[in-house]
Amino acid sequence: MRRIIFTVFFTSLVLSSQAQINTIFDRCFCSTSVSGFGGPIMEFSEIGSQDAMFVGGMGGVIVNNFYFGGYGQGLTNSIYASEDIEALELSFGHGGLVAGFTLIPRSAIHLTAGARLGWGALKLNENRSISQSNQLNEFTLESDNVYIVTPEAGIEVNIFPFMTASATVGYRFVNNIDFEQFKDMNLEGTTINIGIKFGWFDIH
Repeated sequence: MRRIIFTVFFTSLVLSSQAQINTIFDRCFCSTSVSGFGGPIMEFSEIGSQDAMFVGGMGGVIVNNFYFGGYGQGLTNSIYASEDIEALELSFGHGGLVAGFTLIPRSAIHLTAGARLGWGALKLNENRSISQSNQLNEFTLESDNVYIVTPEAGIEVNIFPFMTASATVGYRFVNNIDFEQFKDMNLEGTTINIGIKFGWFDIH
């Protein structure tokens, strides 16, 4: 009798050791996908009544449907303090954190939304002509440090398993402006954003 009981106990022990053990963390981690991305971004907007184009890049980590990382961008075209006075030109660049999510990323075309939270510098430069050489030199008249928040939403397209492209619409909020010259230029406004991400995306 003891031999039978021992045999049953030993068999049950072996079978139970081969069975999969479920825990409260299985649902959290078994389907987690982690990867990275990076790529260029372009932003089109207006500063005052003048067209503005920003170019930069961003990169970070993708965890399932969410992404977070950093970005940096700068103004690439000439923006003047006054359309009638081209000697006073604006310099504007900023960078910081980026975060967002994609809805149903395995779909070829899907929705995406996020925000950029950054800090940057505004400079008002004067182009002065040096009489001896007749060469234009740039002198900074005013500078200011500002905070920028740009929420955005739009669509993203899966081009290849390692490449996606996005087009979003957002709004640029600029805070902590001290100089009246910058306040009068109306730095806030709607933005149209084009971006490309390179990485390895879970789209299969």
